Amino acid sequence: MDNPTGGYAGAKKRPNPWVITAVVLIHVALFYGLLRALAPGAVQNVERSMIAAFSVTVTAPEEPPPPPAPEPEPDEGAQGDPGREAVPGPVAAPTP
Repeated sequence: MDNPTGGYAGAKKRPNPWVITAVVLIHVALFYGLLRALAPGAVQNVERSMIAAFSVTVTAPEEPPPPPAPEPEPDEGAQGDPGREAVPGPVAAPTP
């Protein structure tokens, strides 16, 4: 049962960077939530000043001109050329 290498307590293992990042983000979110709950006016003033630093001009794109209407053909609505007539082929009855 005794581990000669020192066991788990003797192991020097660094924490995973993703875990550290997740813990930091959770703490920042909790701190922001507390500030919003306890001092909403101060947080709103800071948010407004941060948003005011970024000014964006949005312009709508110009609409393309409508396509020209197709010109009607001279014989529009006239009857087309007749097709070939279907002629049935001979059919043989199967032998019993």
